[in-house]
This record gives sequence, structure tokens and C-alpha cells, in this order.
Amino acid sequence: MKLIIVFTLIIISSITHAQNIPKGTKTIIVKNTSFKQIVNRLRDNGYSIKKLDSNLQTVRTGFLDYNSKSGLLGLSISVHVKDSMAFISGLWYSYKRFSDGLLTSNHAPRRGDIFQVRYSFGDYKETFLRMNKFAQSLKEEIIYSESL
Repeated sequence: MKLIIVFTLIIISSITHAQNIPKGTKTIIVKNTSFKQIVNRLRDNGYSIKKLDSNLQTVRTGFLDYNSKSGLLGLSISVHVKDSMAFISGLWYSYKRFSDGLLTSNHAPRRGDIFQVRYSFGDYKETFLRMNKFAQSLKEEIIYSESL
């Protein structure tokens, strides 16, 4: 019986937590984290590091492809760490948009077909929630911001 109550409380808290994300949120801020933790966690989550600047404490991943409700999506995460706070944002694209030949010769999307991750609807929301899952894996306090 206690297990059912605990399980119900966990579900309610996760639903409530998701509802606290303001529409239009583009940046996730994670407190009390280091640049090294961010880089290690990105690698642990299967992201390849595309650009890394230890002096400026910024990192950008290559696109990680994953299956979604609407098809195959690619997500790239960018992080800047300042004063033990990680500012996380991202870019995404959908492979279904490229069925008509919009991919470049190296199978990467063209610049105009890449979108900024934001908490909205459809694929925008799905990629934001994927980015948020990464932020939550750091197990620190999270703040949501509409600006970059």
C-alpha cells in the first residue's frame, strides 16, 4: 500500500514539475555544477563533443539522433558554465523535413532547417523535454528562462 502511495506522489510531482516550465522557455539553468561535470555528463548521455573551449567554459555537441513520436529528430546541446551555473540551450532538426532532398552532401541539415529548442508544442516541445532530461540528470536545482 505504501508503495502505491509513493508511486502516486512521484507521478503527481513529475506532472506538476512539467507544468512549471513556462511556454517559450529556451534556456535551462542548472545551479551548482562544473564545466567538467557538464562535459562528462554529455558524453555519458551519448553526445559527441563538436566544440569545446575550456577557457570560456563552453561546449557544443554534434547532433544526436533519436526516435520520436513524429519520426527521427536530431538534437545538439550547447552549454556555457559561469559562476557554477550551467546555461543550457539547444538546436534541433527533423529528418522528415529532409525526405525531399534538403540534406547537404554529408547528410547534415542546411542552416535554415535547424531550429532553436524551446518549450512550445510538437517537435519543439519534444526536443526541449529531451534537453531537460539531460539537465535533470545533473541532479541540481533548475531554473527555466525564456532568453538565452
